[in-house]
Amino acid sequence: MGWLAALLAGLGWAAVAQPSVAELQAKAKTRDYQATYELGLRYLHGLGVTADDKEAFRQFQTAADRGKIPAAMHMVGFCYSTETGVSKSDSSAFKYYKMAADAGLAEAQFKAGISLEQGLLGQRANPAEAARYFQMAAKQSHALSQYRLARMLYEGRGVTQDYEAAADWYKRAAEDGVVEAQIEYALMSRLGQGVPARDFVESYKWYLIAARMGHPSAVKQVEEMPKTYATYLGARQLAEARKLADQFMTRYAERKGQQMSGQ
Repeated sequence: MGWLAALLAGLGWAAVAQPSVAELQAKAKTRDYQATYELGLRYLHGLGVTADDKEAFRQFQTAADRGKIPAAMHMVGFCYSTETGVSKSDSSAFKYYKMAADAGLAEAQFKAGISLEQGLLGQRANPAEAARYFQMAAKQSHALSQYRLARMLYEGRGVTQDYEAAADWYKRAAEDGVVEAQIEYALMSRLGQGVPARDFVESYKWYLIAARMGHPSAVKQVEEMPKTYATYLGARQLAEARKLADQFMTRYAERKGQQMSGQ
């Protein structure tokens, strides 16, 4: 249940000391819409009750429309987009994701951003608006939004091209475990784009990390960089990069373990 606890915590549901279903039902009757939202989660995942997608959707919609609970708005959007307990509706999914995004929920800001960047959920592509939502979520440490914002800054899509800002957001996303960001930051470090100077140790470190996370192009770079850039990556530099990669992987595993346990 560790992964589920982490998921629910990310949607505003604490991993410990949860009230019973009966307690939530009693609170919901008094127009406690946070309780109504939590009831929706119980029905969705079958926690203490028989799983019932339609009832989950009903609870989420009540909490969203009457209680203005951002996490409930997000879940209504999820239900519409995945046909969970309700007929699929891209326009309704985007409507509720946007409501939750405008209310400040980072995950919804990411989904609104993706929809506007790629023209999904019935939306016309709008890079500038997509970048705005990604930036809002990125500032809340949403890793995938940091990565998407970095790409847009690097390419100059919807925003003014800015290599320095792109490198900064790529690095933040890389540190949060986004493998694609690790690859991009490694490349920028190697080329000296958006960073003070070319840094082959930093570049090789991130390729090592991405390779350990299974990225195929990183595996290739780990094999080729010591040969191609032998002038910059001697035995001492390679050892330093490996040490830094080891330290990152240890910290990352510890952090993920804490998240999975709901701490």
